[in-house]
Amino acid sequence: MVADEGGADEELALRGVVRALSADALDEREILELLGRFKDNLERWGRQARLEVLSSRFGLDRVAAESAFTLSATLLVADHLVSEREKKTLVELAEALGISKSRAIQLSEGLLRTPNSERV
Repeated sequence: MVADEGGADEELALRGVVRALSADALDEREILELLGRFKDNLERWGRQARLEVLSSRFGLDRVAAESAFTLSATLLVADHLVSEREKKTLVELAEALGISKSRAIQLSEGLLRTPNSERV
């Protein structure tokens, strides 16, 4: 995903999502600062620790967890290229959020396919 090896399209999509979710309360500078802090935390603490934080924040809120997973899958395909590392990160995210493999497939159905490819 963006933190793994995301391209410009993924980053642009993420900035758009943050802007929309904040109802335009954050300007571009603030969004870039926020994303910089996310990246710094990822580098400082590692992917597993960040996944554990997400898991603890969503707790038993299945709707929020599934929404976060679906949003992540959507951002993942923004550049139309899905690497093996990105696939692995998405699987790890689903596990951290307590989403079963079958439910993760349902949530990402159609997102992770291209006309000539198999489901991710």
